[in-house]
Amino acid sequence: MKALIMSNPNKERLLEDKRRFADMITQLKKGGVEAKHAFIRLYDQLLGVLDQEKPDIVFPAAYYVQKPDGEKINIAYKLDEMHKPYIGSDSATLELVLSKSALKARWKQKQVLTPEFCTVHREENFSEKVSSLLESTPFPFIIKPDKEGNSRGLDESSIVFNRESLSLKGEKLLRSYDQILIEKYLGEASDIREYTIALIGHNEHMLIMPALIMLKVKHKNRIITTRDKDNHNTIAKPVLDLSLRAQLTDFARKAFKVSRVRDYARLDVMLTGGLLYAIEINGQPMVPDKWFEACAKGAGLSKSQYLNAIFFAGILRCKEEGYPHLQVPDEMIKLLPEAARKVLGG
Repeated sequence: MKALIMSNPNKERLLEDKRRFADMITQLKKGGVEAKHAFIRLYDQLLGVLDQEKPDIVFPAAYYVQKPDGEKINIAYKLDEMHKPYIGSDSATLELVLSKSALKARWKQKQVLTPEFCTVHREENFSEKVSSLLESTPFPFIIKPDKEGNSRGLDESSIVFNRESLSLKGEKLLRSYDQILIEKYLGEASDIREYTIALIGHNEHMLIMPALIMLKVKHKNRIITTRDKDNHNTIAKPVLDLSLRAQLTDFARKAFKVSRVRDYARLDVMLTGGLLYAIEINGQPMVPDKWFEACAKGAGLSKSQYLNAIFFAGILRCKEEGYPHLQVPDEMIKLLPEAARKVLGG
């Protein structure tokens, strides 16, 4: 089976990404997948590499490419339009989970507990938009860009404890981002625990794998920033307690289903006062990645096994959705534990 992995080039982490995808190619080969990786930024590059490589299946590790006029094109949308099978969520789902506020509104509608929040757009009156939230919910709050992932726009000053700091931080962020999310901050609680929960599969065939996330060196406020991730200031440990694992799994299953993510994703959750709160979903998490790896380890999966399990789940789904020519390689079937294959519908 020929696979094409596509990602956007990032100057700050180009070498790291090259190593990441070289590792992924090596691990997928163990499962009978001959994969190649291409950096793409432009729409014409997307079309060109697809025509040149003619892959059986695509792994888009990026949301968008750009046309010459600056218009952004959702890669998943284009692949659907071209009838190219791919691993991962569809364009509508990716757009939903990329907007923290839209996802949280969906969760609230479907009774998935999430912290109280509001949004402010650059063109809106800041004080008017936050007034209702401030009347109903006490400080502190956390302020984030509404449509950014991987903790972009987050730092220690993102936690605000009074109206003055809320206004200063909010208005500063709105100079860089069109819309921001203001959310009740739970990290002040003495019993707070943060978990990340990895998903492989979809619908009734979900392999759900939780892990505890901690900082090696704690900050004044408990917040994990992009710098913490990049500087390896985080520890991820599989959740081994069976009761807690079951609680996290049941909660995540509903959050994932409501969000309609598929094949692979990662959910961030906080636990305080005996209650679980859904924070956000990464619909296209980096893999291989130490957080996903820690989750998979708790399910007894090695790096090569969880990466091939993502492809296994995606191939089975694509076959159901009108690509009957796709076949799971024999090497992949032998590599994956029988229990994992059964959960994923194989």
